[in-house]
Amino acid sequence: MEWIKSLIDFYFYGQKEEAVARLEKVLSQLNVTDLIYLQVSNTLFNFYYDIEDLESFNEIREKLEYQVNQLKLNTIEELNLSIKFNYNVCRYLWLQNNTEEAITKITDTIKQCKTYRTTYLVCIDGKCQ
Repeated sequence: MEWIKSLIDFYFYGQKEEAVARLEKVLSQLNVTDLIYLQVSNTLFNFYYDIEDLESFNEIREKLEYQVNQLKLNTIEELNLSIKFNYNVCRYLWLQNNTEEAITKITDTIKQCKTYRTTYLVCIDGKCQ
């Protein structure tokens, strides 16, 4: 519930600092190896970028990239998390004008979707494919 409350506070009420603090507290109570930990971390990853806390953003990105790459992708939840996280990384690379790396990353993500015979709506720069 705290995770959902954080999303509402951040995006609807604009209470960004409170939402970040709440998610940081939630993470401290979760086991690093649990999927929910990675899902909440992915949300916090987005929050850090949106509030321009790039130091925390880059720190959590490194941890998340390592952990997401360790997923076996045996469940839909793991696959969805992997796709969402990789898309988020692509989006931020694109926003930082790191176009070449963004295209490489999104191409790899599309290949992953094809490998697992899944589809995922991809939007970059407001253009959905």
